[in-house]
Amino acid sequence: MPICKNCRYFDENTRSGYKGYCTWYKTFEDPDSMAKGCSHYEAVESSGSTGCYLTSACVHAKGLPDDCVELTTLRAFRDEYLKKTPHGREDVNHYYMIAPFIVENINRRSDSTEIWNSIFEDLIVKCVSLIHESKFEEAYHKYKDYTLMLETIYC
Repeated sequence: MPICKNCRYFDENTRSGYKGYCTWYKTFEDPDSMAKGCSHYEAVESSGSTGCYLTSACVHAKGLPDDCVELTTLRAFRDEYLKKTPHGREDVNHYYMIAPFIVENINRRSDSTEIWNSIFEDLIVKCVSLIHESKFEEAYHKYKDYTLMLETIYC
C-alpha cells in the first residue's frame, strides 16, 4: 500500500494513536506522523464516540465497559483470525476507513438509539456467538455482509 509522502500508517497490531484520516490515501493515520506536516490529514471530529461502530453499539448504546466480553471477543477475532487471512487484513483496513462515517451519520439521526440496539443484537451478539462456537468463517461473513449494508446506508 502506498504511503503518503509525509505520513506513516498507524500500527495495525495495536491501532496505537489513530485519530485522523488521510484524505489522499483514504485511511487512518497516526497523529504523531502528522507533526511532519501532511497536507492530506484531517482530524476526526470527536463527538463522544471512538469512530468504531462496534464500540459505539456496546459502550455508548448498551452502557457496557470498553473491555466487555463482546468487544474483547471481537478484538481477539480481529487480531488472531482476521488479520491473518488474505481477505481479513484488507477488510479490517476498510472498517477503519468507513466506521467513523457510519458512527457520525447514525449519531445524527433521531432514531440512533434504535439503530445502535439493532447493530448490537443483529451483528455483535450473533458474531460473538459464532466466534465462541469456533464458526470463524460464518462470523466473518456475517460481519462483512453487515458492514457492507451499513456502508450502503450510512456512507
